[in-house]
Amino acid sequence: MRETLSIKSKRIEVPADYERLVQTITLCAPTQKIELDIDVTNKASLPAILESALLLISQIETVSSTELASFFGLNEHERDVLVSEIIESDLVKYNDEGDLASTAKLVAQRRDGAMDDGISIEEVKNFRTYAYIDLCTGHIQPPSKEGPQNGLPLMERSYNNKDYSQLLANQFDRFKTCLPERHELKKPKSRLYRVNSAAVVHSGLPQQVSLNIYAAHDPLNGIRLDTRLLDYKDEHCALVQKSGLIGKAIDWLNEERSEHPNSTLSDYCELANDRVIERYIKQNFTTGHQRLDLPKLLHDRLNRKTSYNNNAMRMIIGPIYAPTSTNRDMVLQWAQRQRRNKRMHQGIWLGADNELFGASLGFQSFIKEINQELEKGDRNSSLNLIFQADGRGGPNYHATIQKNNTFGARADGKLMSFLYGQTDTNLEMMVFPGENGCGFIQYHAQIDPKLGLGRLTLPIGYFTTDPVQVNSLWEILRSRIKSKVTKFNNDIEVTNINEQLECEPNMLNNMLVDQSEQLLQALADKFNQK
Repeated sequence: MRETLSIKSKRIEVPADYERLVQTITLCAPTQKIELDIDVTNKASLPAILESALLLISQIETVSSTELASFFGLNEHERDVLVSEIIESDLVKYNDEGDLASTAKLVAQRRDGAMDDGISIEEVKNFRTYAYIDLCTGHIQPPSKEGPQNGLPLMERSYNNKDYSQLLANQFDRFKTCLPERHELKKPKSRLYRVNSAAVVHSGLPQQVSLNIYAAHDPLNGIRLDTRLLDYKDEHCALVQKSGLIGKAIDWLNEERSEHPNSTLSDYCELANDRVIERYIKQNFTTGHQRLDLPKLLHDRLNRKTSYNNNAMRMIIGPIYAPTSTNRDMVLQWAQRQRRNKRMHQGIWLGADNELFGASLGFQSFIKEINQELEKGDRNSSLNLIFQADGRGGPNYHATIQKNNTFGARADGKLMSFLYGQTDTNLEMMVFPGENGCGFIQYHAQIDPKLGLGRLTLPIGYFTTDPVQVNSLWEILRSRIKSKVTKFNNDIEVTNINEQLECEPNMLNNMLVDQSEQLLQALADKFNQK
């Protein structure tokens, strides 16, 4: 069933169950690790004869040990053992006549009707463990499935209460749910008895909030943006949702942007010769700002009106590294199709210089996965992430340090830089040049804030294996790197990358042949020396 909807004068027709992944973002809440020393009570199960003896005493209130032994048919030794266990339960004591009598605790259980399910004894046990409190909502939080990654956008702290004992008392059931499976404290009848100590042992840990963002059908506006939490077990997803942490992440994405793009969507279309995306630019003639008309684009794409009329070119909406997406699969499948017995050129990924580029758990896994494929056989290739970066003393050296903090541990050891040239705030591109090469180019476009998530930018562009287009993208990329490529923020030049960038496009294939011949000659020389 299709519903005909309207946005302004444009008619939008999408299925009621329409849903498309358009962005994936991971934000982090600052978190404190709290070391706990706590006493916890738990109801202990009792042997049948001990429970029966306690029930008997609770009914008749006093009984001699001899009468008890006669009732249960016990010998002297068995009687002494049973009486000892009864006294140790704290539910029975000796009265002045030397008989066994109910204590106030046993009387209270009988009065409150707690014996309907049998006698219960609470044992107190000490535990030393940890809790993690996010400093955006003040809630104890469960661990995410993926280990924490450094360099992801960090939300601001807004919780400052340091009474961790009271917080644990208020959230003890939540604390238990956050614990690992089969932890002793997860027993349903475990109750907090006393907090002996609760102290911060580590501050600044990231609590990851990974959101897949979908364009979905909306009965009023045609399209809306929905978020879906990733990277948590089902029972933990509910905890994170109830804590309000997802709401904090959405608030962060809705904040006013302070960034100033140094290019426009029109600039991208001209540079990339993208005549399809050109049709979906919305211009604000008052402010001069340009936005992507996402509802119209998705409507036309649904109706197959966004083709490049080239089987070797495909539109890509959303980041190339989005997990479980066709974008990611396109690049990985291209790499898998390359011959393993033939050397390949290096892939160069010129990143976009804005806070949402690479802001996803999927970024690190994508680079690692494709590099594992590119290392197989004789390919001897890799995907290398490159930015323009100022050296020490440069006007933007602080940004260089920040870039290293953001990507240094997440680029599979392939983070590089160049001193002179251009990195665009909103443009990214990746190219594997030469024969059977590929490339993609994307602009991080602003979208209508009415869709929700006003701070969000959406990568939009195309992926191509067309030799002419790949060569064109390669020339654009080369033109933006005006100095030697080095390991990030140091002077160690990356020889194979620089040789590839300096090589004329029509000589790229010969470059690989020459390298192969040099390798064979080196092996032959080594063999002849033996």
